Amino acid sequence: MRRDRRTEDNRMPNRRKFITGLGALAAGSAAAVGTGAFTSVEATRSVEVNVTGDADAYLGLKAADHPNGDAYVDDSGDTVAIDITETTNDDNETLGSGLNPNATTVIENLLVVTNQGTQDGVGVWVDIDLGDIGSTDFTVYDQSQGPDADLEQEAVSLDTGNSLTMGVEIEAASPGELEDGEVTINGDTRENVWPQNTGGE
Repeated sequence: MRRDRRTEDNRMPNRRKFITGLGALAAGSAAAVGTGAFTSVEATRSVEVNVTGDADAYLGLKAADHPNGDAYVDDSGDTVAIDITETTNDDNETLGSGLNPNATTVIENLLVVTNQGTQDGVGVWVDIDLGDIGSTDFTVYDQSQGPDADLEQEAVSLDTGNSLTMGVEIEAASPGELEDGEVTINGDTRENVWPQNTGGE
């Protein structure tokens, strides 16, 4: 398999664990707080919840300050989307329309995740569901460590204000579309729920 270092991905809808902030919770209410954001709220009177966009959330997501981030990541709205179905030039002319089959494509400097909360030691990892795409391997990795630092296998701990840059590696065996896959970016201070790489597959 040849390795294509053009450095490219697909739409990446994400469900952040830090998407909500508790503004006010009245007496007689209960909040289950596990990670710096709450998991659930039961309110007998009133509750005020602030849901913010990806860039300003406790677990901030934005395009990397790099040509790859500019080309493949759209963070102009409230949520971040990644799309490598095609590339265009400044005149909006299509330059390419997907990944090479029977090749490994590495996309570096794609997405930046930042701990914008108040707690140190937030573990960040991903869960990947490719759906019915059996011939494609999709890896999200820690840019500082390279493609072997699989964020589905092991979490990276971020203190307040620290960031993690993500890249992706895609091994595509045959032509086709990866349009139903989903990547979930998790943030949690509880180390017992972090994935741990024990050296196995």
